[in-house]
Order: sequence, then structure tokens, then C-alpha cells
Amino acid sequence: MKKNNRLFRIIVLCLALLLALSACGSPNTSNESGTPEGPDEPMFSMPLNEFVKYADRSSGLWEMMGFLFPDSVVYKDENGKYVMDPVIKDLTPNKYNWSNKNFALRGIDVSKYQGTIDWAKVAKDDVNFAFIRVGYRGYETGKNAMDERFKTNIEGALSNGIPVGVYFVTKAITPEEAKDEAEWIIRNIKPYNVTWPVVMDFEGAKDETDRTYNLTLQTRTEIVIAFCDTLKAAGYTPMLYGGVGTYMTKMNITKLEGYDRWFAQYFNEPHFPYAMTIWQATDEGSINGIKGNVDIDYAMYDYGNAKDVMPTNDSSTPSNTAN
Repeated sequence: MKKNNRLFRIIVLCLALLLALSACGSPNTSNESGTPEGPDEPMFSMPLNEFVKYADRSSGLWEMMGFLFPDSVVYKDENGKYVMDPVIKDLTPNKYNWSNKNFALRGIDVSKYQGTIDWAKVAKDDVNFAFIRVGYRGYETGKNAMDERFKTNIEGALSNGIPVGVYFVTKAITPEEAKDEAEWIIRNIKPYNVTWPVVMDFEGAKDETDRTYNLTLQTRTEIVIAFCDTLKAAGYTPMLYGGVGTYMTKMNITKLEGYDRWFAQYFNEPHFPYAMTIWQATDEGSINGIKGNVDIDYAMYDYGNAKDVMPTNDSSTPSNTAN
């Protein structure tokens, strides 16, 4: 009976996949005539036994497509159509072997929206690091503001032995504003022992009331560089946070090789071919000491001890080098 149920799931996934492919968007590449080109490799090149294994592990069509097309970056465009961009071979690849996920460090990211947190209970619930929202820039006013619970959260985490990083929700529209954001962060985290990255968090612009609505890819890329270089010069580890759509459509990823990535994707395992060190796996996690849902993150690299904690694709044991 189990075999029949498994076969049924695979058949359903195949049918759904064929329907989805008929609505797929085009890759962001074109030939000289302007006609979009697809991936160089055959679309269905995965052996049947691998397909069966991944189908059984998949939680949805999007994830299934990631498994089926390992030589493409699969994401949805603004119209909800699937896009498959060929992997850029010159970019540093993701080096971690996700069959060894149990090696990763589990952590959380929090803000005022988690309310009052009992950090003593959190520390006892297999939480190895925490990212605390330090603040944000107003999407209409353009003013920097501190998260209402930043001081309480960072002091609570540190006093209970949890290493911390911080994140800031950017709404910068020029490199100068991005530098201002970074300098504002540096002033506010200076009293604390921040040993994990300082993160630039991109949130989408839903409509024209958002000051970042009309930003170009080039300007956004320049904003990232200004933010990260300012933090790096101050001795902190800069990092970018975003999902696959953010990395593939909102910035020029080829210009940002020098900065670590925190990748958000709520799949059984992340499908992103490029280097990353932290994966946000869900926004519906449960942690003792926190009421309601909380984001759960997995770190493949231990920033506090400067070493990999997950085996890489070319080794059976963790190495001591970052991406």
C-alpha cells in the first residue's frame, strides 16, 4: 500500500510539473536576436531513482522543480510564473552537503513582534545563535528607527550565553543613505559583543508609497556595497538576507561575491546553487520561551569560532575556512 501511495504522489507531482512548465517564464538570458535561451543541459536529465527519492522528500512543486533542474536557479517572477535561470558558473558555488544537515547550528531571528522573550528558556532549547533586529528605515519617512525591543533582546540573549548578530531592514535609496544606515548600526551595537554578522535585510516594495519602489538593479547593488563595505571597515562581518527572488532580480549578484549570504527558503532543504552560510528554513518555528511562531535558521558556518560545522561537498568532515 505504501508503494502505491508513493507512486500516486509521484504521478500527481509529474502532472503538476507539466502544467507548471507550460506557464514558466523565460530565463534572464538572450541570444543576439533577443530570443530567450533556456538551460544548456537537457531539462529531464535526472535518473529515475533520484527523481523518486527527491519526490518523496519534496514539500511542493517549486521545491520539486529545484530538484529536477539542478543546473538552473528556479524562482517565481512578479506574475507568479516560474523562471529558470542558468547557473552562473563563475560564481562561488554552495559547498555544503545537505545530507549532513544535523551538523548545522540551529538559531533564531527575532524582533519586537515576538513580544517578551524568556531568554533563559530559549538558551536551553538548542538555540546556538540569535539574530536581533536592531532597527529599520521607515519605508515612507526615510528615518532610521530602533526596534522597540532591541536593547532587551540583545542583553537577554547575551546574558544567557547566546551569541548574537543583528539585522537592519533597509529602505535606503542611495549609497549615501546605505552608509548612513551602517554607521547608525555601528553606533548602536558598539556596547555589545556582536560576534555574528551584521545583516542588510531587503524587504519588497509593495506599492509606490514605498520609497524603494523605483530603485534600479544597479542602484540597489551600489547600496549593498556601500552598506557592507562600511561595516567591514569597522571590523564587523557584513551579510545580505533575502530569498531567491531578491538575489536573482533585485541586485547584480555577480558584483557581490565578497559578502556572505543568509538565504530564506521554506523548503525541506535550500535550493540555491551559490555560496551561503545561513539558511532561514521556516517562519513557523516553536521555541521554549517565545510565544507564537518564530523564524528558525540553520548556520553551516560558526562565526563565533570561525569554522565550518557542516561537511562540504568535497570533504567528509567540516573544514576551517569560510566561503
